[in-house]
Amino acid sequence: MSIPTILVIDDQATDRLIYRRFLGEHYYRFLELNSGAQVLEYLSENTIDLILLDWQMPKVDGLETLKAIRRGPDYTHIPIIVITGKDDSESLELAFNFGCTDYIRKPVDKIELAARVQNVMELNKSQETLIQQSKELLRLYKIIQDQKYTLEESLGFKRAAIEAHEEKITAEKEILERDIKTLSLQISKTINHVRQIKQVVQELLNAANKNGQHESIIDGLKTVEKSINKIISNNQSNLEVKRIIEISDKDLNRKLLSINPKLTNLELRHCNYLNMNLSNHEIADIMNVELKSLQMSRYRIKKKLQIESDKTLREFILSI
Repeated sequence: MSIPTILVIDDQATDRLIYRRFLGEHYYRFLELNSGAQVLEYLSENTIDLILLDWQMPKVDGLETLKAIRRGPDYTHIPIIVITGKDDSESLELAFNFGCTDYIRKPVDKIELAARVQNVMELNKSQETLIQQSKELLRLYKIIQDQKYTLEESLGFKRAAIEAHEEKITAEKEILERDIKTLSLQISKTINHVRQIKQVVQELLNAANKNGQHESIIDGLKTVEKSINKIISNNQSNLEVKRIIEISDKDLNRKLLSINPKLTNLELRHCNYLNMNLSNHEIADIMNVELKSLQMSRYRIKKKLQIESDKTLREFILSI
């Protein structure tokens, strides 16, 4: 482990020798200058841990030497102890104003010199440690900020992708729901038309039987009736599927149940059919009830939902 290097700047060789002996050459490495004239050149060629600077020297005195060292940024970190024979406060004020770290009055005491040098060394070492720690903290802070920015950017891309995927699913769901409602309406209309045809066929059959029409006509009408019954049966199965799909309109059901949790599944189905904008006849056919029963059911639902008397259930359902 290398020992600290002290630069002694003093025009008196005897004083320089005293300082070396007081401090101990086995504890410190000493370099010497008898003037401050070449101090900057000397500092540029050597690594110095502390400077002992005599205040009163011929030619370039301690004040000018101190100014020269502190003028640039390269040597501001080196602690400087001024050694002076002056006892006036003005000189000390000048020394501290231009950057000296500490001072000692002559004649120099051995214990005081050793203590001041050791204290200044330890203080300077602590300051350098703090500076290095601050630099390291700044470096780590920059790394954290960079990682934070990268993470936020990555999360932003993922969030945008998730939102785009959700929008796509929502759009596809809306299209599917529209297609289901269209299909359901077509099924309902088909059933009504087929039932009307069946009624006509039945009337023709009754008339043919009554009037003794030709058997081939009666057989033909019966064949038509069987086909109609088959269509009705198939469409009735489709209606059951439609009912299951319609009742799964969770948004509408959730809104209705938040108003009155006691709504039955049948009443929720009724509201869903209204939301599909089906006619009263179509809803009656799908639910297999008479129009009168449908009106009574609608009255009960209005009461449960506390709908104003001047507003129809259909208007209320389509508005929420």
